[in-house]
Order: sequence, then structure tokens, then C-alpha cells
Amino acid sequence: RMSRGLGDVYKRQIMDGSYEKIKSWIIDGRADCGFLVDTRIADMQFIPLCQDTLYAVFPNGHPFSQFKNINTMLLKDEIFIVPSEGTLRDIHYLIGEFYAPSNRFLNTISDTSALALVQNGLGFSILPGILLQGSLSDLIECRKIDGCKFHTLGVATQKGRYISPAVKCFLNFIKTWCSEHEEILHFTLPH
Repeated sequence: RMSRGLGDVYKRQIMDGSYEKIKSWIIDGRADCGFLVDTRIADMQFIPLCQDTLYAVFPNGHPFSQFKNINTMLLKDEIFIVPSEGTLRDIHYLIGEFYAPSNRFLNTISDTSALALVQNGLGFSILPGILLQGSLSDLIECRKIDGCKFHTLGVATQKGRYISPAVKCFLNFIKTWCSEHEEILHFTLPH
């Protein structure tokens, strides 16, 4: 985000938040653009960058290791580590009817917290590939989830709002960089 401060000096900020917060910042003008998923972009300009999906994540050596893919019915008796609210919404959108096993869950405030709890053997979670890409270790295993859809990650701006030359330059840079680094943006995980 770039905004006028004292005099004609521009102040740059990078803000981090849930998809809902980022969308509201774009709509109310606090942010010029933001990284969102295609399920959260009603009434916005959206530049698609790559696809992502969700994975079942569990401690290394878990009995789920024997499966190539995970059916959500297998998860009903496990301790579910609830990821961030935004990822939980993605779970319902991309997987459909999924409910945490009753009385068998740990609540977290972020996806990285959920990942840390899984790494320490406290249960399983469902997390996005973009988070897991750089987090693979010998402490966790990941599996595709039967029937899980993909969504598109991209950068959004408010429809009809003036886009400054600096933001246009940034958006062009993002599009170019992503097209030149497609192999990095493919979030299929080994198992």
C-alpha cells in the first residue's frame, strides 16, 4: 500500500491478515492491492497467478502414511488441529461437508501454529500447499484429499479505482515473475 504522508513523501506498508481482512482493506482503500483466492473476489479486479489446494497433514509415521490419498471419513476419530478461520472456510469450499471430529480438536489462530502442533505430534490438520511447500520436514507427511478442488491464488484490486503508476508497475512485476517461475508455483507435494 502506498499513501501520502507528510509533505509529498510516500509511505509503503506491507500488511498481513486473513483473506477477509485483506479484502476489506482493498474495499475501504487502506490497501491498493492484495493477494487473495478466487473465492473471495466478488466485485474486484483479479489477476490469477497460480493454483493451490489443501492437503491432510499428519505426524511422520502416522497410520495414514500407508494411503496415497486421504478420504475425510478416515479423519473422524483423529484429533483435528483447526487452522486459521480463512483456511477453515477454504476447507468447507474445497472439500465440501467436512466437520471437525466432535470433542477431538485443538483450536489455533494461524496456519503456522497448526503446522507446529502437527509437527509436534498433537494431531492432524488440513492446510494449503502454499504453506507446506517451504515447510516440508521429516516431522510431517502430507496427502491429497479425495475430492478436494483447487482454487486460484492471485492479486486483487478494487474495481473502478484509480491504480497509481507504482501499483501498476508492481502488478506487472508480479505477473512477469510468476510466468517466469511457474515451476516454483506448482504446489504438488511429494509423499
